[in-house]
Amino acid sequence: MAGGYHQNMAEFDPRKPSVARVYDALIGGKDNFFLDREVIRKLDDLSPDLAKFVGENKEFLERAVTHVSRQGVDQFIDLGAGIPRPPVTHELARAILPSARAVYVDNDPQVLAHLTAWYGNNDDHVTVVNADVADRDLVLSSVRDLDLGRPCAVIFGMMPHFYPAEEARALTAAYLDVLAPGSYLIVSSVYSSHEHAAECWALYSEHVRRVYRHPPEVFASFFCDTELVPPGISDVHCWRPGWPAKDEPDTRRAVLCGVGRRP
Repeated sequence: MAGGYHQNMAEFDPRKPSVARVYDALIGGKDNFFLDREVIRKLDDLSPDLAKFVGENKEFLERAVTHVSRQGVDQFIDLGAGIPRPPVTHELARAILPSARAVYVDNDPQVLAHLTAWYGNNDDHVTVVNADVADRDLVLSSVRDLDLGRPCAVIFGMMPHFYPAEEARALTAAYLDVLAPGSYLIVSSVYSSHEHAAECWALYSEHVRRVYRHPPEVFASFFCDTELVPPGISDVHCWRPGWPAKDEPDTRRAVLCGVGRRP
C-alpha cells in the first residue's frame, strides 16, 4: 500500500510527559503540554544548553539525509520519527531526488496523527506505520512500497539511549541484515560527560522514559560492520560529511552521531 497509515491509533494521554512532546518542546515546537515543558524546565536547571544540543541533532539529521540522497539513495525508513517539524526526511531527500520515498515509524498517537494528516493522507510515496521500532518484522511488513533490493537508509535518530546497549546493537543489526549493499544507517544518541549528566538521566528516566548512557566506544558498536562516513563518530555539532575526525568527540555537547554505509 502506497501512502496512508497502518494500524489503529489509541488515545494519547496528556497527563504524562511523552518522549515526542518533550522533544518537540526542546526544538521550539508547539505540540506539547505543560507537563512536558515542566520536565524541560527541570532539565534546564541542570543542563541549560540542552535545547541547543537537541536543535543541533535535528540539523545533523538534515545534513545526513541530504548527504545520503546525494549518494543516490531515494528510500528512507525513519524510526521513531517524532512530531514532524519541516523540513522532514522526504522533503530533504526530494530536494535532491524528486521521486524519494519515506516510511515514518512511531507508536505515539499524537505523532501518528500529525504525520498522517500532513503527509500520509496526501502523498502516495509516504507511508506512516504505527509500530514499536523494535518490532522489525511488523515495520518491514508495512513497507511494501519500498524496494529493499535497492539501497535504503534507516534513520535511528535520538533512539539508542532508550535501549540497553545489547538491545540497541541487536536492533540496528536486525535492520541492517535486510538492507541491500550501499544502504545507510543514520544514528544519533544522547550522551554527556558534564557534571550534572547523571542527574539529568535520572530525572528524564523518572518522568518520561528510562534512558541509558552509551559512551562513544559503545555507540560506535551500533554501526556493526558498516563503513563509517568521515568524520566517523562525532558530536552532532561537528558532523559534516568529509570533515576530518576529532581524536575524541566532545561528549560535553551531549549528542553523539554517525552515518554508516553497508558495503
